[in-house]
Amino acid sequence: MPEISKPLISFVILILLFLTPIFFIHDYATDTTSNLSNSTLTRLAEVNTRASNNFYQTVRASMMEMNGLTKYLAQNNSGASREEVLAVAPLFYAHGVRRFSIVDGWGKGHDGSGAQVDLSRNAVFLQTLEGKTQVDTEGGTDRQRLLIVANPMVVQNRVKAVIISEFPAEGIETNLETWAFGSNTYNLVLNAQGDPIFVAPPPGKSMENLFPSFASQGLPAAVTDRLRQALSDSQQSPASFFDSTMGLFVATSPIDRFGWRMVSLVPQGVGNAAVSKQTLITNELVWRLAILAGIIITFVLLLERNSSRKLRRQQEDYRTIIASISGGVLKFFSPDGTFLFISPNYKKMLGFTDAEFEKAYGNSFAATIYEQDRDSVLRTMRRQIKNDQPINVEYRTRAKSGALVWLYHKGAEVKIEHGRSYIQSIVFDITNNKEAALSKRISDERHQFILEQHDINIFEQNLASGYFSCSPQWLHTFGSVFNILETDTAIPLFPDDRERLLAFQKEVRLAPHQHKCTAEIRLRAAEGEYRWFRVEASCIANTQGTPIYAIGIITDIDQQKALELQLRTQATRDSGTGMRNKMSTEKAVSQFLEMHESPLPQMYAMFMIDFDNFKGINDRFGHAMGDKAIFDMAQIIRRNFRGVDIVGRVGGDEFLVFCTEKMSLHSIRERALTLVEQLRTECCDQNSCLTLTASVGVACCPRDGKTYVELFNKADKATYAAKKMGRNRCVFYREMSDSPSKDSPVQ
Repeated sequence: MPEISKPLISFVILILLFLTPIFFIHDYATDTTSNLSNSTLTRLAEVNTRASNNFYQTVRASMMEMNGLTKYLAQNNSGASREEVLAVAPLFYAHGVRRFSIVDGWGKGHDGSGAQVDLSRNAVFLQTLEGKTQVDTEGGTDRQRLLIVANPMVVQNRVKAVIISEFPAEGIETNLETWAFGSNTYNLVLNAQGDPIFVAPPPGKSMENLFPSFASQGLPAAVTDRLRQALSDSQQSPASFFDSTMGLFVATSPIDRFGWRMVSLVPQGVGNAAVSKQTLITNELVWRLAILAGIIITFVLLLERNSSRKLRRQQEDYRTIIASISGGVLKFFSPDGTFLFISPNYKKMLGFTDAEFEKAYGNSFAATIYEQDRDSVLRTMRRQIKNDQPINVEYRTRAKSGALVWLYHKGAEVKIEHGRSYIQSIVFDITNNKEAALSKRISDERHQFILEQHDINIFEQNLASGYFSCSPQWLHTFGSVFNILETDTAIPLFPDDRERLLAFQKEVRLAPHQHKCTAEIRLRAAEGEYRWFRVEASCIANTQGTPIYAIGIITDIDQQKALELQLRTQATRDSGTGMRNKMSTEKAVSQFLEMHESPLPQMYAMFMIDFDNFKGINDRFGHAMGDKAIFDMAQIIRRNFRGVDIVGRVGGDEFLVFCTEKMSLHSIRERALTLVEQLRTECCDQNSCLTLTASVGVACCPRDGKTYVELFNKADKATYAAKKMGRNRCVFYREMSDSPSKDSPVQ
């Protein structure tokens, strides 16, 4: 009998040992399945919150653009006249406005087409007169497809005019789309009356997939009434629920700024699919455990005599299973209670040995939570347990190295006899995920900070979609928004710089990854004048090397260009007269002669002008009087020649003029005689006066030479001859050469 009873007792004990965890798993799975609806609602609430934030940011962006444009128009004292409205219409259309109107304080004005409008009884207009921006969806015949933004134009603390802008809803609704729940989430924005004003079905679907009669009847009456009741019950707070009548999971949150509500809907079938999946997983787990239990029981019964050794082996197998789990496994009494079990992987994940862990945290689960997170995490766990929800928290703990580690804690309460229970959980290290999310947020905030700097003109363009954006300073600098990378936009470009801009645009699209492209062009600033700007841009390419994104900056370099021009002018101009200096004169004449030919009888003429007895002026009246005399004579020279002629000072009292106009010898002679007659100025003091005259030598191209040096030398010789003949006269080199003994002047 004892031989029989011992294996029987062992058999019964083993059966109980393995059935108990199966029952516990089944109970846990049952609880988990019952809470899937709550999990669906929790996730849907998160999706709803994100959609609400996206909607708010999209509408806020439109409001900010219109506020900026309104301030700009206020600064320029724009009004509601037809001419003023038509003048600023391109600014509005460049910001994506479909229609707009500008009315005065009495509600009278014009729309973007120039037609008269009367909004004196319009509710939005009357509200905006109070001085605050208003947002609505009313206006027009297609009110569900329009977003209305009304801005007061405040001048000297008075609302001078009201600007009412209408935006198409397509872009707003696109930002509301979500791929959550396998592309089965439908988002709607309801007004204060509970009517839908914006709808965003999942990508590739329409509202008719959820409500077949939506196109003709809108939301079914039963759904509308249920939503209005739910909104009334939740008032201004977020809410989520499952409605069996509608067969929908519903989450809603207020959009406080506008008095609207964001509503997210998911069909019941989505939640049922998750329940079915969980049931299959649970059944599979139960069957596997049952099979495992049968195998172990059979094994124990067959090898009863070697039970001790085999039991140790089974224990090792169990520890191996626990050790194979990537995260840690914990069991503990209540959030504030002591540990029942800690898997080795949990301690290893934090870098502790058994003794080190006990020394650091004792046997308390609460002690493992970082002090700053502890109170909040424990409150959340207690609330979830109280509401029969799965435990789902994130918190920090201190590793052996001293570093803070982010943990994701997923578990449930397991009830045992006499009303007692414990918590069974799996814990994973999510530090890398948290750091990645933080890095992205920092990057996004850094990017937004750069864009909002008031003195920087930054632009970006998605080369695939064509979407272009720029920093707020752009409108202040140029007065309008334009795409500097597209040739078909209204770029306020100086006409002479068109080729330079086209070359820059081509280089941006063809340049290697992150290659910086630069161009210097003139653009019309907001003040109406053309200024020099440096445009710099770089492209980001995809894995195939194709540019997909461009980012750049536009810098005002007008002062720099003016300084460069000043320096070039100083290097090529005579400081006393403002004419070309000797080097600049020689260069200009040489370049002209290289590019032009003058077949006889038409010729070009070079005039060498040397002042007579100029030294006597300096000696008698001083250098100040001499400088004035040179300046006066220089003005006479300017008046006798065209602006395109090359005029320069080639010595202290020597000037050279090269006429770029083809003339006959007779015309050259008449101009020379006129010049000699007019080159005369008086220099006087209290005691005496001296008259300053000039001698002129003339060389003609190509008769006397074809290069600057040839013409200069021969004109200089002719000038010398004029001085020898008595000064204040003109001599042609060829006539002097033909009769060297006479040196006859031209009369």
